Amino acid sequence: MTVFFIGVDEYLPLAQSLSEYLSDNLEIIDEGEALTYPFDNEAIIYPNYFLGEKLEKELDGLDIICPLHEISQRWNNKIFQYDRLSTKVPVPDYAVHENIFNLLKYLCRHRNRKMVITSPVGNCGSASMLFTPETELSEVYKKYKEEKCQFRTSNYIENSVGVAVNVVMTDDDEPFIAPITQQKLKGLKYIGAFYPSTISKEAQKKIINYSLKIADYMSGDFYVGLCGIDYIVSGDEVYFSEVNPRKTGTAVAVSKMLSHSLSVIEYLIIKGEELPEIKVKEFEWEI
Repeated sequence: MTVFFIGVDEYLPLAQSLSEYLSDNLEIIDEGEALTYPFDNEAIIYPNYFLGEKLEKELDGLDIICPLHEISQRWNNKIFQYDRLSTKVPVPDYAVHENIFNLLKYLCRHRNRKMVITSPVGNCGSASMLFTPETELSEVYKKYKEEKCQFRTSNYIENSVGVAVNVVMTDDDEPFIAPITQQKLKGLKYIGAFYPSTISKEAQKKIINYSLKIADYMSGDFYVGLCGIDYIVSGDEVYFSEVNPRKTGTAVAVSKMLSHSLSVIEYLIIKGEELPEIKVKEFEWEI
C-alpha cells in the first residue's frame, strides 16, 4: 500500500506519521496529478485540506482521510457555523447582513461599537476585520467590495485571548479531543500558537464541554474526521469563534505531544477501527 499526500509541506509530517504507522510507502502528489494518476485499490489519499468535488468523485472507492467535500464546504462557511451553533454554545452577540450595503448601513447606525466583521470564507483571519469608532467606512468597503455575500458582525470581546482545539469527530462514538493550544494573534490574524495555554482551569473545562456539544452536532450532520475549533476566552468566560473543517496549523505540533499522531487517529476513526490508548506527552512548545 501507499499513502499519497496532497498538500503543503507544513503538513507533510502528518502524512509521514500515518505511513509509518501503516508501514506503507509515502508519495507526494498534487491535486492536478491526482486527477489522472493510476491509483490501485489499496491507495490511501491523505490531503491536508478537504478535496475538491471533482477529485473526490474521481477517487471514489479509495480511502480518503479527510471529511467529505460537501460536508466540509458547508461547515467552512462562518455564517452557517453561527447559525447552527449559536443555540448550542455561547457566541458573542452578532447580526447577519445580506450584502455589503446593508453592512455599511448597520455600521453607520452603530459607529460607537467595537465589532468584528466577518465574511463567510477565509483562513488565518483573512475573512475578518476589526471595526472601531475610528474605522473609516471606506476601509470596510475597500476590503469587501468584491464579495457578493452575507456578512456577520459580532461584539468584540475585550481583554480576551484566542485558543484552539483539534477534534477528530466520529458518527458512532465519543470524539477525540486533543490538548488545548493558545493562539498568537496580530490583531485578528493568526500568526502562530503555543502550549500550554494561560487560560483558567474553569475555561478549559468549558472548552471541552462545548467541543463535545459541537462534535455531537457536526457528526449528526455526517462530519467525520479532523476539525479545528477556535474559541475566545476572557477570564472564565468562553465564546465560540469558528470551526475550521480541515487540518489546522497546530495539528503537526499537537501530534508530537501524542503517542499517536492526529493523522493516525483520523485514519482509524474514518476506517471505523478502535483507537489505541492515546497518551499525552506534555511539554512546552511554540510555533
